[in-house]
Amino acid sequence: MEEERWVMRPLHITIYNIIENIISKKRMYKKDEMVTYDELLNELKERVSYIDEDEILKSLMKLELWSFIDVVNNGATLEIRLRGGMGGR
Repeated sequence: MEEERWVMRPLHITIYNIIENIISKKRMYKKDEMVTYDELLNELKERVSYIDEDEILKSLMKLELWSFIDVVNNGATLEIRLRGGMGGR
């Protein structure tokens, strides 16, 4: 378990990369360029067996504060859109 958590650090970079990957796949099919929180959660769960949702939300807040993403609550779920790149990660 600890080994999996170590691989996932820093979590905000992993989350940003997942968001980028999902959106680039959607672009190929001319779909809306946003990711739902559920899509992000499913992708993360495929990569790691357990991850605390508070950590995910905290990472999303960091990315939004740093102007890398926009997060909007549409009532049913969160919609996540890319705003800029993470150039100097």
